[in-house]
Amino acid sequence: MKNYLAFSDDSKNNNGRYRGLALVTLTKENLTILEDDFLKILEESGVDSEFKWSKVRNAKYSFVANKIIDFVFKKKDLLCIDVLIWDTTDSRHSGVRGRDDNANLVRMYYHLVSNSLARRYLINDSHWFWYPDHQSDVDWSELGKCILYKNHLLIADLFNQSSSFGRIRLKNIVPSESHKKPLIQIADMFAGLVVFSWAEFSTIMDVKNSTQGELFSTKKDLAPGKREKSLIALKFNNLCKRNKLMVAFDSTKGFYSYDRNAFVNFWIYEAHGDYDKAPYKS
Repeated sequence: MKNYLAFSDDSKNNNGRYRGLALVTLTKENLTILEDDFLKILEESGVDSEFKWSKVRNAKYSFVANKIIDFVFKKKDLLCIDVLIWDTTDSRHSGVRGRDDNANLVRMYYHLVSNSLARRYLINDSHWFWYPDHQSDVDWSELGKCILYKNHLLIADLFNQSSSFGRIRLKNIVPSESHKKPLIQIADMFAGLVVFSWAEFSTIMDVKNSTQGELFSTKKDLAPGKREKSLIALKFNNLCKRNKLMVAFDSTKGFYSYDRNAFVNFWIYEAHGDYDKAPYKS
């Protein structure tokens, strides 16, 4: 029997055009080394409590974010990061009166987990322990039952469940505070980064042009943190190219993976058909 761990967080569930969630997965045997090295980054950077993407508004937290990106690439053989995002103006979400974003988040978590775990971890007799951020608007008990018994109401029509998902054994879901389960902070970082790349693509390109001295770059005042976050996105894009990860950015106007088996994987939800609509409040 092999034990696996998952840590997750979501970004902008109740506001903004783009929403997203991230899942960080690893074997239990690698937890100590990853946590210890991650906590060293925070300690050396003077971060007393926890890192959050929303705090990237100054040089201090921008420095930490860049260190986390370097850490992830250095430890790429020990962990995987999957991010699912969705566009609330697409055919699935727009025009749905009384849309229930919390219920929709549950479905997206189910979709992310059922696809990511089944694709990445196919070892028989493996047990999973999942630590989501406790602030997320999810009924974890209900979601846990859906994953455990593979019985989500929409599983047959909507999720196109992988046959390998039946081999996943979820032992427990424990909503946790990110300073007690620090790898949740990596999930927060990547959920925020990928959503930002789609929501602020034009801002990122403007910052890129301004740093390169382009004469025709658009000059505008940026809200606190947007320049710092844009520079982080540009650095991450360069690292993806340097490591040949097949992560698109310019052509898709946001981070998108073409190699789902790479240690980082980002994709945007696409409706399965006219019947695929976001849930609404009764």
